[in-house]
Amino acid sequence: MTLLIASYPRLCNELNKGEEGLPAAASNVLTMTCGSFDRLLFSSFQSRVVTHSPAASIAQEPGGGEEGGRGWGVSFQWHIPLTLAVGNSTHLSPEAIIWVSNKTETHKVGPMDDETWLLGNINQMGYFRVNYDLHNWRLLIEQLMNNHAIISIGNRAGLIDDVFNLARAGFLPQNVPLQIIGYLPQEKEFLPWHAASRALYQLDKLLDRTEDYSLFSDYVLKQVAPKYHKLGWPTTSPDGSFMQAAYQAEELQREVIMLACSFGNKHCHRQAVSLISDWISSNKNRIPPNVRDIVYCTGVSLMDEDVWEFIWMKFHSSTAISEKKVLLEALTCSDNSFLLNRQGPHLLKSPL
Repeated sequence: MTLLIASYPRLCNELNKGEEGLPAAASNVLTMTCGSFDRLLFSSFQSRVVTHSPAASIAQEPGGGEEGGRGWGVSFQWHIPLTLAVGNSTHLSPEAIIWVSNKTETHKVGPMDDETWLLGNINQMGYFRVNYDLHNWRLLIEQLMNNHAIISIGNRAGLIDDVFNLARAGFLPQNVPLQIIGYLPQEKEFLPWHAASRALYQLDKLLDRTEDYSLFSDYVLKQVAPKYHKLGWPTTSPDGSFMQAAYQAEELQREVIMLACSFGNKHCHRQAVSLISDWISSNKNRIPPNVRDIVYCTGVSLMDEDVWEFIWMKFHSSTAISEKKVLLEALTCSDNSFLLNRQGPHLLKSPL
C-alpha cells in the first residue's frame, strides 16, 4: 500500500506543524506491539490526576493504599481491563480480556503471522485510546479496504476516532488517518462516517488558508463524492411532503451532504443555491428540514448580499425558536465583514 505521506508530503508536513501547541487529544493511550509470533508487548501512557478535598490530608490509591503524599495532583497508574480480538482477512476471533497493570508488560495471545492483525478495546468499552505499531495499522487499513464488514460498525467508528486523535496528539504520523478514510466510499453506516466527519472538520480548521489546503480538500472530496452521488438529497412525495427514511439512513445522508458542501463539491453547491433561489422567488420554503442549516449556510457563503438580507429578514419574521437559531447561525457563514459587524449587536442581545 502506498503511503499517503509519499503522495502528499507538503500536506502532511503542514499538518504536523499545525499540531504544535494543541491540547492532548489522547491523554490515556495503550500501545500494542507485536513481538514474537505469539506474544504481544503492551506499553501504556496514563495521565490520571487524583485530587482530594481540602479536609483530607492523604491521597488514597484506588486500592486503598497510601501513596504519593499530601496535596493536589497525585498521579496513579491504573489496572486496565483490555478487551482484545485477533483477526485476518476472513475471520475475527472471539474477544478475550487482559488486565494491563504496568507501564510495559508482555502477554501471550496465541499464534500470529504477518497477515494477522490485532484489535483492542472492543466496542470502546474502556476509557482510553489504543495505538498499534505501524504494521498492525497497515493490516487494519487493508482489512477495511478489502472487507470492512469483518470489523463491526462500532469498532470501525472507534478506529477512525482513535487514529485521528492519536495523530493529532503526535502518537502517529498524519498519513495514517488519511489512509484509513480511503475505505469510506464503501462504508454504508452512519457511525463511521460521523467519526470521520468530526475529525475532518478539525483538520479543515487547521489547514484552512494554508497553501496546501486544496490537496486536503480534494482528497476528502474524492472519498465523499461516491457516497454523495449515491445517496443524493432528501426526496419529496407527489403531494410535496418530504419522504422520511430510517433515522440512521437519514443521518448518514445529512452527514455526507454536509461534508460535500463544506469541502466544495460543485453539485452540492449548485443544489444549495437552487433551493435558496427557489425559496426567494416563490416565498415558499421547500428546503428539506433536516438539511436547512447546510443549505442556508452554503447559500449565504456563496451567493450575494441579497441572500444575506433575505435570511436576515426571515430571522426577524420567524416565530419558531428552532428556525430562528438555524437562520442566525447561517448569517455567520458570510465572509463579508460589514454584514457580520451589522449582525454583531443583535447577537449580544439575542437570547438564542
